[in-house]
Amino acid sequence: MSNHFNLLVVLSALISLVFTFIVKYGARERVKYFFFLFCSFVLFSVVASWIMYPFPL
Repeated sequence: MSNHFNLLVVLSALISLVFTFIVKYGARERVKYFFFLFCSFVLFSVVASWIMYPFPL
């Protein structure tokens, strides 16, 4: 796992899994909420990285 995107996907999956078990109770609700959170984390992280790309540190 030398790629940053792979690490982002793993971190998003783990965070989404924890939040899903904390917030939702039904199995069907958990699955839907997990995929919603997972896709949101990945999408917003990629968008934020493209917004910050032109600005040097």
